[in-house]
Amino acid sequence: MSAQYQQGFVGVTNREQACDAIADLIFSAQVTTARNMELMYQLYAFCSSQPALKAVMQNWMRRSQQTLEQWFAPRYRPRSRRLY
Repeated sequence: MSAQYQQGFVGVTNREQACDAIADLIFSAQVTTARNMELMYQLYAFCSSQPALKAVMQNWMRRSQQTLEQWFAPRYRPRSRRLY
């Protein structure tokens, strides 16, 4: 999933393209399959309840946020967190 997420931003050079890439990730049948969504929710719930694994989820979220920060100003960070 993380590799698919990063791949979605290859070649993106501006904010408009980033918005398009985000929309593609959200609506893409390749990424948002029922199985992937189920796994993401299960992983998030499991890692959140396991202190030793919480860092794994936080690292993934941090990498995702750093990707988005290339095109979105800091004031948009709280909103953009909902996207990953």
